[in-house]
Amino acid sequence: MENFDQNITIAYKYLNDELNPKEKDIFNERIEKDADFKLLFNDIKKIWDFSENIVDEKILNINIDKEWQKLQEKTIQKSNIQKINTKSSNKILVWGFSIAASIILLVGLFFISQKSTKKIIAENEIIRAQLPDNSEIVLNRNSQIEYSKNFEKNRIVKLNGNAYFKVKHNENNHFIVVAGDYNIEVVGTEFYVNSDTNNFEVDVVKGRVKVFKNQQTTDTIILSAGERTILSMKNLYKLEIDNNNFLAWQTHKIVINNLTLRQIANILSIAYGVDIQISSPELEKLTMTATFENQSIQSIFSVIEATLNIKIIRQNDKYIIIR
Repeated sequence: MENFDQNITIAYKYLNDELNPKEKDIFNERIEKDADFKLLFNDIKKIWDFSENIVDEKILNINIDKEWQKLQEKTIQKSNIQKINTKSSNKILVWGFSIAASIILLVGLFFISQKSTKKIIAENEIIRAQLPDNSEIVLNRNSQIEYSKNFEKNRIVKLNGNAYFKVKHNENNHFIVVAGDYNIEVVGTEFYVNSDTNNFEVDVVKGRVKVFKNQQTTDTIILSAGERTILSMKNLYKLEIDNNNFLAWQTHKIVINNLTLRQIANILSIAYGVDIQISSPELEKLTMTATFENQSIQSIFSVIEATLNIKIIRQNDKYIIIR
C-alpha cells in the first residue's frame, strides 16, 4: 500500500498545482509510459472534479488514516489464504473488486476532505483569526481547526487542540465545534474548548452551549455562562467556573488556590505549550497557593521548587518534576 499512498499523494499535488516544473515533467512522462498509473490518475481526477462543491459534517468526521488501516488489515488477512479451488477463486476475484472499490471510495473521501475544507494551524504561536461568518477564534499553540469552504451555510468546525471561540449569533444556523468524541453546539456565545481526549473541557464565558457525544444527542449537557464541563472516568460533569486559568494562555495570569501539583502542571502545559511530567504519584498530590502574572515559565518553576521543596529538570523537549 505504500506505493499506492505515494501515487495518491503525487496525484493530489499535481491536481492542486503543488509540483514544480521539473516534477510536473516527470509526472507527465509517467502518465505517458505507465498505463496503470494513468488509469488510476483518471479515476482520481474524476473524483477531484466531482468533489468541487461536496462536503458535509460526515466527511469532516471521517478518519482517513483509520479507514486505510482497516483496509490494510483486511488485505493482510486475505493474503494468508494458502489453498484456492475453483469456487473459492471466484470469491477471491469478487473480494478483489471489493477491495478496489473500497480504495476508490477512500481516495474519493480523501480528495473531498482535502479540496473542500480549509485549515488554520497554530504551531509555536497563538493565532487570532476571523471565520467567514465573522465569528472570531483564538487558537492556542500546537492546535488547528478545519472547516468547510461552504462554511456560512454549514457552520461546523473540527478542532484539534484548544481554542477560544466568539461565535456570531445566527438563530437559524447553529455553530458546531467537533472536538474529539464530542460536539459543542451554539447559536452565539463565547467559550473555550480543549479537545484533548484526556483533558476534554468546555468553559462558557457568555451565552449557552450544548455538549454531546458525536452522533448521540440524547445524553446532552447544557452549559450557561460561568459553567464548565470536564471529562472524568469517561463521563461529563458540570461544574461552576471557579477561576479563569483556562484562559491563562491568553491572559498570562494564573491563580493557584490550593491546587495539586498535577492540576498546576496541566495549567502550565496549556498556558506555555510545554510538556510537564511528574515522576511519582506522591508528588502529584502536593498542593500550593500562588498567583502568577506575566511571568516566564522558568520564573514560575523557581517559585514552585522553593515552595514545595522539589526539583524541575529539563530533558530534551520536556520538563520532569522530581523530589
